[in-house]
Amino acid sequence: MSIIDTTKAILKQKQISQWRIIQKISQKNNIYLTKEGAIENITKGQRTDVNLTVYKKQGNSIGDSTVSLISDDPEYISKKIDEAVFTASLVKNPIFNLADEEKIIKKVKLFDKNLRLDEKQLLKITDALKRETAKIKNTKLVQAELLTNINNVKLITSKGINHNIQSTDIFFEATFIAYKGKHEQEHVVMKNFRRLKDIKPQQIAKKYASYAHDVLNSTRTKHFSGPVLLSNDAIQEFFNPELDVCPLITHASARLKYMGVARYQLNKPIIEKMTGDKITIINNPLIDYNIASQQFDEDGIPAKKTILIKDNIFKSHFANKRYADYLNIKPTGPLGVIEVKPGSKSIKQLYKSSKERPILEIVAFSSYSPEGLSGNFTVEIRLGYLYKGKQRIPIKGGMFTGNIFELIKHMHLSKEIAEFSGYKGPRVIRFEQAVVSGI
Repeated sequence: MSIIDTTKAILKQKQISQWRIIQKISQKNNIYLTKEGAIENITKGQRTDVNLTVYKKQGNSIGDSTVSLISDDPEYISKKIDEAVFTASLVKNPIFNLADEEKIIKKVKLFDKNLRLDEKQLLKITDALKRETAKIKNTKLVQAELLTNINNVKLITSKGINHNIQSTDIFFEATFIAYKGKHEQEHVVMKNFRRLKDIKPQQIAKKYASYAHDVLNSTRTKHFSGPVLLSNDAIQEFFNPELDVCPLITHASARLKYMGVARYQLNKPIIEKMTGDKITIINNPLIDYNIASQQFDEDGIPAKKTILIKDNIFKSHFANKRYADYLNIKPTGPLGVIEVKPGSKSIKQLYKSSKERPILEIVAFSSYSPEGLSGNFTVEIRLGYLYKGKQRIPIKGGMFTGNIFELIKHMHLSKEIAEFSGYKGPRVIRFEQAVVSGI
């Protein structure tokens, strides 16, 4: 018997009535390039993760505990279940109900049918990347990784949910070095994809090699106060930070509302006295092939599109089953792509500057991690540009500091849109009153 079948049988034997099993099988094929693009390693493998969560009601409370299962041995599984039940008995949360079986109505495309566990596919991409880099003067590709996964996820619960989904994900990383004599500067690119066809070696080499050259020829950032633009990688990170959730989204959380720390109130403005473009944010896990899209959450709730903020008015929380029950609202399923509606200005209008009123554009941060509740942030600039009329001066270093909720009081969003991993929305955002501290 499989781990799942054995676990279900033992759960029934022990009369444990509330549980959840998530199994993820990932087939991996990875290629690593080292100095000058030489192949360092090609690896293949398969990994299986099985997580069991048990729930235990005690009077007016419920506890839960999750354990990992790595063997189908019945004695081992029985012991792990007993451990989970004991731990769950120590947890005292308000009562909530597990999700009932709910049919998935809208499908989202998450699987690249052309991705195979074949190194020839990966070599085709890395060889093209090396060729394109070689065409660029005074540029070297010194490192690259292409990591691919074919995933099969199965979710089963005691309430009759039985979901299966197949997906693919690809992690791409490369380091470009620009040099002039003895002077060198690097620029690292890290991207996530669902499909191999979305990795464009020519575009990647051209774009990020040019970034490396601009960093090489840049000047240190001086103190700046005025209009600041975010574009490219920076706007993606602003709305979809790598290590956390954007504070604009965080305060729409049902969990924060239940804890009494959310600043938003339903059908009220999120910002008072807002000028410029009013923001509309949608949680959309149903965008085909975006890495942040999902078919269902860990409770088995199907993905759905949810308007969180509309024209600066807070419209809806995002909630898993637990916190939806606590607030007596419907669960929204997984948090997915942050979709922001376009604004009123063209990119040409947003980049308008003069010698008397320069603007500063940031295209890449070093590491962006805003404080979730307050919205305060301080982030170093990897690469930006100072515009003074027709002048475009590359800059690096310096700290972009401020508060997200203050910044969006005076902002404009571009009409033109872009889609990145975890974000779809304006290609450029302009904050009319922002501060960058110089070095």
